[in-house]
Amino acid sequence: MKKILFMRGYFFPEIAASNQMCLEFVRELAKEGYEVTILCPVPSRGITNEQYIEYKEKKVEKLSERIIVKRFWLPKEGKNILLRVFRYIMQNMYQLFYGITNNYDLLFLYSTPPTNGLIGSLLRCLKNKPFIYYLHDIFPDSMLNMGMINNKGFIWKVGRIIENFSYKHADRIITLSNKMVENIVNKNVDLKKINIVYNWIDPKKIKYIERENNRLIKEYKINPNKFIVTYAGNIGEAQSVETLIKVAKLIENDESIFFVIIGNGANEEKCKNMAKNMKNIMFLPMQPKEKISEVYSLGDISTILCKKGFGDSGMPSKLGNILATTGIVLASFDKNSDLFELLNKEKIGICVESENKEEIIKAIYKIKNNKKNQRIMKNNAKKFLKNNMTLEKCSKKLIREINEVIEV
Repeated sequence: MKKILFMRGYFFPEIAASNQMCLEFVRELAKEGYEVTILCPVPSRGITNEQYIEYKEKKVEKLSERIIVKRFWLPKEGKNILLRVFRYIMQNMYQLFYGITNNYDLLFLYSTPPTNGLIGSLLRCLKNKPFIYYLHDIFPDSMLNMGMINNKGFIWKVGRIIENFSYKHADRIITLSNKMVENIVNKNVDLKKINIVYNWIDPKKIKYIERENNRLIKEYKINPNKFIVTYAGNIGEAQSVETLIKVAKLIENDESIFFVIIGNGANEEKCKNMAKNMKNIMFLPMQPKEKISEVYSLGDISTILCKKGFGDSGMPSKLGNILATTGIVLASFDKNSDLFELLNKEKIGICVESENKEEIIKAIYKIKNNKKNQRIMKNNAKKFLKNNMTLEKCSKKLIREINEVIEV
């Protein structure tokens, strides 16, 4: 029985689309006969204090006969950047030690934090065991795009060294979009070792829920007769949720439209202060995973937002959730991005330039006032999802990559 070691920076019960996808994927691997170990820190992001105490003591958890989760202690994750960097260093040191002292046939690594690729490469050299690098983000390019660093500074130079070292030693690199492939190939990486796998969803679990059955409508007393525009996810610097609040402010006099923002993050308080005393907007806390269908079914439109310069590569993980539920995407994203091209090409939504309030407002009314176009978008969404973004299709692609690497 082949053993696969997953090294994660975050894992269930921490609420994030990538955590759910990882859990679903390892279950598919177990069905194929693989033995899976998931190595991750004690959860701390977006959980209750009771959960933290529970999992702090639960160092080993057996999810099934072939899936084991092994957790190690790290300080709770805070908002201070330096403390988070220190936490990442501690995480990587433990991962390296564990990888050296334990046996496995393949290492499966994600790109958060970006130093993970360095750990995978070192273990590749030390143990001569293959590793697959699942690239959800391209570092240090993402920091450069956000204006956090410049391309002549120390962080950029060190980041590029780590990036090149990681790509060189990874046996396979899994990316989310054509732009990501283009970025990597331009850095002299062999195209043959790169493959695209979309973020997926399980349509058996995530599906549209009518408003009369949506618990969020009842629980938070949301008027079901409004035309609802939602944002669900991280409220951070990169997402520019502030833009949506400004949009809501500009059309505040239109009582037929209501905005709901669901989630948490570093900019949460800032956004709530911006929306103070506004009657056409509501904030909901991050919801448990069993309500994910209700979260994404809530809106007539579901938005995907990003700050200028941050959306040129990658594919947002929430896209599949939206296509399976709301069915209509309104994205405020960079025009040179894969998402911009995909939405317009497949006619599964509208994508406008990042942070462009006027264009977002036009798009909202364009969708709201055209019922026929809404039906077309929803039908297109179902077709695209079925052909490209289901758990079954995507897991088969990943398992095929694993089989080729370890020569099952």
